[in-house]
Amino acid sequence: MGSLQQQLSDVRDQLGGALEFAMDDVRQKWKEMSGGPSVTEGLTQFVHAVDWSERWIQGLLAFHFLLLLLVLLFRRIPGVHGAIFLGMMPLVYFSERINGLAATHWQKFSKQNYFDSQGIFTSALLSAPLLLIMFVILVNYLISTSVLLVRMKRKELQYKARQQHREQQQHENTAGTQQQSPAGGIDGEVERQEVKKEK
Repeated sequence: MGSLQQQLSDVRDQLGGALEFAMDDVRQKWKEMSGGPSVTEGLTQFVHAVDWSERWIQGLLAFHFLLLLLVLLFRRIPGVHGAIFLGMMPLVYFSERINGLAATHWQKFSKQNYFDSQGIFTSALLSAPLLLIMFVILVNYLISTSVLLVRMKRKELQYKARQQHREQQQHENTAGTQQQSPAGGIDGEVERQEVKKEK
């Protein structure tokens, strides 16, 4: 048993080494193909390039935080979610135009021009958080829908059980009535009248 565990441990170590070698190779190839830094390096460079002390960036982050807070606080009220969702859709849709306007007038509100032609900054700080909040709303709708479906199915099963119970009681009542008066119909009535005449 001990030798089997040792062999499994050796195989695991060999596979781990091979996987690490393959991942290093993939990272190196990615770096060569993309001609730039890796994803983590690019993200680090982005974070360091932005001046987070600018008021409009802080306001934008506060806006996203407040929207997320509203979505979480009013998660049981679909009307609020619908209004927030519909309010965010135009912002995401027109983010390219917003980026163009901001690139033209950046001197009026910013210390440096963050707004390139590709719209990376606008996508990262405006569209991506809004899409994330919209995704939270969508997940909440899916959860609410599944809970509602489970409730409806329970109600349906309870209704069917009540119906079956009623039918069973009616069947037992009619069976009990037939057993009490085995003679039914016209013959039974004739017999009852004959018994009355004899008395």
